[in-house]
Amino acid sequence: MKDETLDEIELEYEKHEADQGKKENKEMKDQVKKEEAEKYKEALAQGYHAMGAFCGGVEKLWPYVGFGENEKEAQKFFDTGAVKIADVLKKYDVPEPPAWYGKWKEEIACARFFGMAGFSIYMQVSEYKRLEAEAESENNKQPEGEKDNAKKPE
Repeated sequence: MKDETLDEIELEYEKHEADQGKKENKEMKDQVKKEEAEKYKEALAQGYHAMGAFCGGVEKLWPYVGFGENEKEAQKFFDTGAVKIADVLKKYDVPEPPAWYGKWKEEIACARFFGMAGFSIYMQVSEYKRLEAEAESENNKQPEGEKDNAKKPE
């Protein structure tokens, strides 16, 4: 009789340990899910920030460029871009950038700076040439006597 009681106690203990292990395992899983949710929330915030910078930059360079037929489509584009960026950031364990970026960030920043400066110069020269061509076109439309007067500075 004593053996049966001891066996029952051991079984009860093992059952209790198994239940306790399941409970701790569930708590650990919940903690991991919570941490992952927080990381994704941070990544999404950074994604929206990056999309804001991207769309703002495009808007400054090309005010006539849009990201959809209406505001709803533009918002969908914005949201989709932010999610895509968040997925990449999460992949590389936000908020830390990929390891290779740390090694090359100064070079990347320098290239971006001169790339944007070069592009800005190109856009300004293109606009100047376009305005110059329009002025030339206007001069060609004027009668012969007025062309000479239009070319002379006052």
